[in-house]
Amino acid sequence: STIKSVTLKVRDVATTGSSSNPFGSMGNLAVDVVNGSFNGNVALEAGDFQATASQNAAFTIPNTLVNSWYSAAVPSTSFGYVNKTGVTQFRLRFTTPSNNNGAADYIALDSGDNTTASYWPQLVITYSVP
Repeated sequence: STIKSVTLKVRDVATTGSSSNPFGSMGNLAVDVVNGSFNGNVALEAGDFQATASQNAAFTIPNTLVNSWYSAAVPSTSFGYVNKTGVTQFRLRFTTPSNNNGAADYIALDSGDNTTASYWPQLVITYSVP
């Protein structure tokens, strides 16, 4: 198969911080990608946040909320990191690690733990078969 396009979508739950919108002081969300799993395990672990990515800051998700969803197209230069037969994991972080005000700034996003499957993060892949 040949990948034609890839879009990552994550659903907003809440924002917390010194302002009602951490994007304003922290920038967009940088997305790291790994072909496989961070830290060698598909379960979320503390070590995932320091684990090596296949590609750091492969793309960013801007502060554009549409019907409670943030989304961004994965650039074609990152298609090679999308595992066609197994797991692909993404790690999100603000492009600015701190605004140095001493207060926690974050957004809460739905995860696969939500009981409503339609709220889970989505990786939308368009492909063709030769």
